[in-house]
This record gives sequence, structure tokens and C-alpha cells, in this order.
Amino acid sequence: MKIRKIRTLALGVLSAAAFGALVAPGAQAEGFTAEQAASGKAVFEQSCQRCHAGDLTGNGGFPPLTGDRFMSRWGDRTSADLFDFISSRMPRGRPGQLAQKDYVEIVAFWLSFHGHAPGGEALTGSDRIVLQP
Repeated sequence: MKIRKIRTLALGVLSAAAFGALVAPGAQAEGFTAEQAASGKAVFEQSCQRCHAGDLTGNGGFPPLTGDRFMSRWGDRTSADLFDFISSRMPRGRPGQLAQKDYVEIVAFWLSFHGHAPGGEALTGSDRIVLQP
């Protein structure tokens, strides 16, 4: 029985090492799914696009959610910071109106839009993925 546990542990370590070799040096595995990003895009289009535009460049006097200006302020922050901000302040004039799941999915969409690759783990509001890819 002890040998079986050691083999299982060794197999797990080797699998993790092999997975690590497939990821670019310095990259981290992303913690959101493609399904979350797709759902988040739909929620964004319905609830956020009017102010922030479909390409996230901002509409009228509303700020962009992409580009150098945005990244200079938010690039070193995390997905948890973005979740906390939007879930407590958006939509403007009606903060907290969306379900928590919707806010998480909007963050997943934002990550996907900015080049983060989805993975097998679902994003939560407390995950800490650095926003700058």
C-alpha cells in the first residue's frame, strides 16, 4: 500500500512538472474557464457595453477598460481587485445590481479579452490573477 502511495505521488509530481514545461517561462496557469469568459461577454454586452463600448475603449465620458491608460492604473492589480471594484461600484448608479456570478464572469471576459488563456479551474471573486498579461 505504501509503494502505491509513493507511485501515485511520483506520478503527480511528474505530471505537474510536464505541465509546467508546457507553460511559457514566468507564465501562470489561469484560473477561469472559457465558459465563464463567454458568459461574461454576454453579461458585459447587456450591462456594461453602453458605457464602456464593445471594444472596451470607453464611450463618451466613460473610461476605457483597456489600453495604456487603463493598464498604467490597473496592470499590477489582480482579478480580485477588479471583482471588488466592479461588484461594489457597477453599474454606475446601480452598484451591486448584478449577481455575484455575473461579476465574476465579467472579470473572466476581461481577462480573456486581454490575452489571458482560460484553464480548467473556475474563477472566483477571491482569485488573484495579475491583470497585466
